[in-house]
Amino acid sequence: GTVIDVMIQHEKAEEILEQVDNQLRENEIRFSANNDKSELMAVNLHAGKEWVNVHPSLFKLIELGKHHSVASNSFLNISIGPLTKVWRIGFPDGRKPQESEITTLLEQIDPSRIQLDSKTRSVYLEKGMSLDLGALAKGYIADIIVEDLKKQGVQSALINLGGNVVTFGSAPNKQRKEWRIGIKNPRETE
Repeated sequence: GTVIDVMIQHEKAEEILEQVDNQLRENEIRFSANNDKSELMAVNLHAGKEWVNVHPSLFKLIELGKHHSVASNSFLNISIGPLTKVWRIGFPDGRKPQESEITTLLEQIDPSRIQLDSKTRSVYLEKGMSLDLGALAKGYIADIIVEDLKKQGVQSALINLGGNVVTFGSAPNKQRKEWRIGIKNPRETE
């Protein structure tokens, strides 16, 4: 459901953009908290049942997310899945849950209870827990794409993954070398 824009300057732009498209689709299957067939959903669906071995990039992001989620004074919490599910954030039928629902679910969103085994790249969640990497995944994926584009000799690019924008190099505008990024005022309709 995310709008994605990728612009690059390279003599083999079409070929490289096709690779980027494949990377994005592969990462969607890996990181999505809304796709029952994603690797992340496999972790969530096996909560309280068994350890789940995951791809190195998913393990790295969960590990990074847990580290920052348990840090003092952090507002990040990748174990917020139970709340986002009941709230239906990002879906047309979204709603504000009853206070009693929220209170009950708060007991299930303790990131310190995420168990990680770095030797086997496995994740274990207690029953009722659920991960949501939405606060991290798009930025992480954009960083991976930038790294790959630079390795392929791309000199300039703009990557917009649903509002997570990364640029490098010069903008393709002859009069202006800087990228111009507009940010919508959330209080305005246009």
